[in-house]
Amino acid sequence: MNAVAFEPLMGEWLASGSADKTVRLWGAGEWQPFLTLPHKSLVYTVAFSPDGKWLATGTYDGLTKVWKVPEGELVSELPEQRDWIRSLAFSPDGRLLATCTWEKSVCLWEVAEGKLVQVLSSPEFLVTAIAFSPNGKWLAGGTHQGAICVWEAATGTLVQILQGHSAHVSAVAFTPDGKWLASGSRDKTVRLWSLNAFGLVAP
Repeated sequence: MNAVAFEPLMGEWLASGSADKTVRLWGAGEWQPFLTLPHKSLVYTVAFSPDGKWLATGTYDGLTKVWKVPEGELVSELPEQRDWIRSLAFSPDGRLLATCTWEKSVCLWEVAEGKLVQVLSSPEFLVTAIAFSPNGKWLAGGTHQGAICVWEAATGTLVQILQGHSAHVSAVAFTPDGKWLASGSRDKTVRLWSLNAFGLVAP
């Protein structure tokens, strides 16, 4: 098992992505799979849209697919990327999907049309994990080198680099109020960053 995510509104479903090249949707309570989405490569990451209607899946062969759930209908397939999909994140309004693939950038896609709308560059760092702030203003990216990049999503401007980890950052997440950012690393630590200290808390 490589990734799991709960449907965000009611928590009725759990999605799991696996090296067996499938994504399964489980009903909370019975904990029985009721939908299987086949892929051609191992599934590394999954993410629900904020309204719970779409599920994005990223695979080892560089493909990202967006599915309508619980129907299992394929909504869109993004253009193939050069490396495997490490992390996915929907914007809070569900319009955009961010992807990262062990490159020095993050791609922002318009979900409905599968169109690339923005590339957020990190010239020095390979991005490994991503998350939107609750207001959609910022996008944070953990990197292989241990730094955390913060971009302004609308402009693609790199506004802050947070230094503290000494190894690969595997996960990043904002608190619901947008005032803190948590990061988990292979240096065996989790760090909690006060975004107010960096002027990154929007009114």
